[in-house]
Amino acid sequence: MKKNKGQFKKGNKPQWTGKKVPEDVKKKISESVKKAWERGELKGYPKGRPNPKIREVRLKEVAEGKHNIFGEKNPMYGKKHSDETLKKMRSSNKPRKGKLNNFWKGGITPINAKIRESKEYKKWRNEVFKRDEYICKMCYNKKRYVEAHHIKKFSEYPELRFDVDNGITLCRKCHNETKHHEKKWEFFFEWTINLRRHLA
Repeated sequence: MKKNKGQFKKGNKPQWTGKKVPEDVKKKISESVKKAWERGELKGYPKGRPNPKIREVRLKEVAEGKHNIFGEKNPMYGKKHSDETLKKMRSSNKPRKGKLNNFWKGGITPINAKIRESKEYKKWRNEVFKRDEYICKMCYNKKRYVEAHHIKKFSEYPELRFDVDNGITLCRKCHNETKHHEKKWEFFFEWTINLRRHLA
């Protein structure tokens, strides 16, 4: 059964499947389209030609006050907003954060997510990338998307979260391979960073 009117039911075929549209129906469709074109209701023919009537219809609607009024008929024509009004307009366009945002749910964002979105974290990540020249230190592939990895776990060592020596650049594939095996990779990553420091 159909739940809603017009809902497609599996197995049903459209009304005109395998049939030809009668000539009188074609004629009615053609006439209705032409009338709509003349009234300016159609933007263009399927061929893509613009409808010259559209401009006339729009100008008529503007004159009747149905759309934004341009030129001398606009109430703000030749005037300027005051500095106070401009200030209010700018402040209203600024993104609303925290309790001012309509989607505020009482501060339910986890602390870890907040830290990872902070300026300090982004600065740490960029410094790690610059030191490693944006190259994965496991596969050394230069064309892959890279991520900053904490050598000592982010959750277990909060004091080392922004320590550049505790970060290393990995591509997404290699980064996924280290997940749940961080302890096994600690020595290798620390050795890689120390070796680079000695060779520099």
